[in-house]
Amino acid sequence: MFVPRTRKIDTKDSSVIDVIYYMSTFKEQTLFVQFNNGAMYTYDDVPFKHFKSLRSANRRNKSVGSLFNDLVKKSGYAYRKISR
Repeated sequence: MFVPRTRKIDTKDSSVIDVIYYMSTFKEQTLFVQFNNGAMYTYDDVPFKHFKSLRSANRRNKSVGSLFNDLVKKSGYAYRKISR
């Protein structure tokens, strides 16, 4: 049985992203992003190192939205809208 492990980033001052969740098992890695407008998307097979980079940027008050665009959106991970 694979029990997922979930991690969360409450972004501090992002003008675009409200919350980021990372859920992983031995078989799957999924990034959940809730935007400030309420929309939530999932991104499949995103490596944990990208989540760590986003968390680090948030801790250092860097632009989480810009880094998200560079690491996730531009990389072409499969995604789907799950709310709003």
